[in-house]
Amino acid sequence: MREFFDYFMFYYRLAGKRIVLFTLLSLMSVATQGIGACFFLPVLNYGQKADNGSNKIIEIVIWILDKLGAHTENTRLFFMLATASGLFFVGNFLLLLSRLYASKIGTDIFADLQVRSLRRLFQSRYEYYTGKNLGYLTNALVQQTMGVSNTFSFFSTIIINFFLAMLFLSLPFVMNPGMALIAVGAGCLYLPVVRFTSRQIKKYSIKNAEYFGDLSDIVIQFLSNYKYLKATGTFKSCLWKVKECTGQICYAIRRLAVWSSCGSDMMLPFAVCFISVLFYVQVVRLQTPVTEALALLGFLYMAYQKSVILPTAYQKFLSCAGAIVIYRTLDEELNKEIETVSGGGKEPSFDGLLKFEGVSFSYRNNSAKVLDNLSFEVAPRTSVAFVGGSGAGKSTIVNMITGLLQPSSGSLTLSGTSYVELNLEALRERIGYVTQESVIFNDSVHNNICLWDHSRTPEDVGFAAAKASAAEFIEKMPEKYQSTLGDRGVLLSGGQRQRITIARELLRGSPLLILDEATSALDSATEQEIQHELEAAHGERTIIMIAHRLSTVRHCDRIFVLENGRLVESGSYDELYRKGGIFRSMADRQALGGEDV
Repeated sequence: MREFFDYFMFYYRLAGKRIVLFTLLSLMSVATQGIGACFFLPVLNYGQKADNGSNKIIEIVIWILDKLGAHTENTRLFFMLATASGLFFVGNFLLLLSRLYASKIGTDIFADLQVRSLRRLFQSRYEYYTGKNLGYLTNALVQQTMGVSNTFSFFSTIIINFFLAMLFLSLPFVMNPGMALIAVGAGCLYLPVVRFTSRQIKKYSIKNAEYFGDLSDIVIQFLSNYKYLKATGTFKSCLWKVKECTGQICYAIRRLAVWSSCGSDMMLPFAVCFISVLFYVQVVRLQTPVTEALALLGFLYMAYQKSVILPTAYQKFLSCAGAIVIYRTLDEELNKEIETVSGGGKEPSFDGLLKFEGVSFSYRNNSAKVLDNLSFEVAPRTSVAFVGGSGAGKSTIVNMITGLLQPSSGSLTLSGTSYVELNLEALRERIGYVTQESVIFNDSVHNNICLWDHSRTPEDVGFAAAKASAAEFIEKMPEKYQSTLGDRGVLLSGGQRQRITIARELLRGSPLLILDEATSALDSATEQEIQHELEAAHGERTIIMIAHRLSTVRHCDRIFVLENGRLVESGSYDELYRKGGIFRSMADRQALGGEDV
């Protein structure tokens, strides 16, 4: 019972007062049907000279009818049948409403959880995301969130049938307390079986949810590497991993089926046998009138029937309860990993210096420094670049500028305000970011550029596409800006994908634009066109570039050269080239020269 109340409070936290309203609606439905059953009970004694005082329910109904002026048998019969029929009609109508309302609550829970969980994931620390496998997150956010919604369907069935069981059990207590008490005592003997099977069902439900997470993870990895696995024919050997995961899922499902059957299928014959014995004792031994005995045992049978449904529904609920466990685990993790300043904090200003002072950074459980005592500053509305070999710390610097990572030591400020005091959501909303791997969604060109922002007009999107040198190839597509790009832009070339992402950031018009190898997938002619657009924006926004091709950073105001997380050189392109240091070596390897070339 304690566990059931815990689940009730779980749903109350998700749906609030709607759960209370559903419960009251179900209770009203059952109460109305119960009163209808009471008015129908005297009908069984119609025409008999039975002692009404021997049955409290019949006695109360007759008293009510007398007060209403129904003194003759025929008048009483009419009132009893009409009242019972009307109350059963109203009761079942209320029951229908309660089931429909439960369905609405379930769908609302799914919609709310889906948005809420995703929002909280994006408000969590970036390191939390990088430490989780994608299959776990996909499973928890999609399948298990739907599972939480589905469990409410079973939970609502439990509530309704609990009230019905209590109704049909309370009526026999009024009619014959002794027999009703014996029936309840016999039912309690079956409780240990229900408890044991419920524990087993919950156990394998949780395992099933976890195994689905493992399968989701491996399938996502296979699809991400589809081209390689198909081209090399290695997908055949990889299928053994899928078979292993599906084998675990099948085992858990079979165990669920076994324990669910043990709980429900064994109870019904037990109930029928017990009720048959009670009927024999009542009629033969206690000389109870057959009609009254039938009514009593009819109510007991209905109580047992609802009692059979209760553990069955509860076991079905537990078979999906693994979704609640997975969701709760994710929710607890996100609560612990929430960013210190996300929706609150000071509004960012991009009119001052972006400054790193003595910044060092190491990832969790790894003492190696990715950045080591790094200090530099970026003036507003200038263009700077970070260059260096792989592992030099370029991407980590970008992750810090966007607030994804926090320094292990040192300070990071924007316009004199520490990042720990900034509203990080507002900061990110004003940062444009073109990554090396194009971010493309399986949707239209228009939605990929504006990201479903309904305030953007087709003219706005088309203007941004033209500035990114993307309008020409978009116009040649079958449905132009309404053409679907396929998963991860599979229908486009690498250069076309990158131009779409550049158009997106140009449309946003952010005061700070980060270009992480943004032109690496472009041909030379297109690269020059985009470089020209970026140069035209010089002085309008701050531009931060990460590049291996030094030709793309030639016109930057300042270039920072990194090596093993340290800043080893800085200056303009020509200044660095004249120094003859690391930057000069990098430029010479790419057959680039200085200002006289």
